[in-house]
Amino acid sequence: MQAQAQAPKTPYASMAPLDQYLMTDRNAEIDLARSAAPSSISRDATILAFGRHGYETAIEGKNGFVCVVERAWMSPSDHPEPITVFLVPVEKWSDGTAAATGAN
Repeated sequence: MQAQAQAPKTPYASMAPLDQYLMTDRNAEIDLARSAAPSSISRDATILAFGRHGYETAIEGKNGFVCVVERAWMSPSDHPEPITVFLVPVEKWSDGTAAATGAN
């Protein structure tokens, strides 16, 4: 008898329509993203909002932090929350590019 690998099980057979992931009020998403950090940090953080073409910069920050509302399909499959807010410190290099250095 020969063993065969099984196809990995995925939590979702397919994604829901994009409209189900969009918040109808962009300001509400910005406020929710800002709730990831104390106002002393979030007021000057870059804020990302999810749109039809992925995450977009809703507010350009100046302190090197990014606040974002993460959708459930971005989380580990055992994560029970439909959305999660994150504060991500960003490291900027001299050439103007940036990379996230971690998330809380």
